[in-house]
Amino acid sequence: MLKKTVVLSVVLFIFSACSQTKDERAREVVERYCDLHFTKYLPFGFKQLKPAYKPYSETPQFAASQNIKHNLQRERDSLKKHTAVNDTVSISKIAFIDKKLSFLDMDVALLNKRFKGPQVGWSLYHTFTYRNSSKVIIKTNVIFILDMNFTKVIKTFAD
Repeated sequence: MLKKTVVLSVVLFIFSACSQTKDERAREVVERYCDLHFTKYLPFGFKQLKPAYKPYSETPQFAASQNIKHNLQRERDSLKKHTAVNDTVSISKIAFIDKKLSFLDMDVALLNKRFKGPQVGWSLYHTFTYRNSSKVIIKTNVIFILDMNFTKVIKTFAD
């Protein structure tokens, strides 16, 4: 009976050690990444792990809107170059194009904030210090994007 209890205790201990939470796995991957990429890395804190989604800027719709914007800017610039001071028709066309560009920029800004494409991984906000090449200690905040399985850092964004 004692042998069974000891074996069962050991099995439960090993099982509990292997079952890390998503937060724990994410922090472990980020700390490993920071140890490799930063001199004298010292962690301060993490915020809650969140899903990371494909941004609007990586969609075909965004590319199409940028193409439209580029064409409108070219048309406006051409009109400005060849418009006489008293040419009210061209001046009103330029104003209309400027208004279109303004609305397009507002639409893109809104979509950048609210768009949620498919989930591409996980994001984790991390505050830490490191020593730069001049041996100065720098405190920084970085958003780390991890893959879906918590095996590697895909991207980093300085906050």
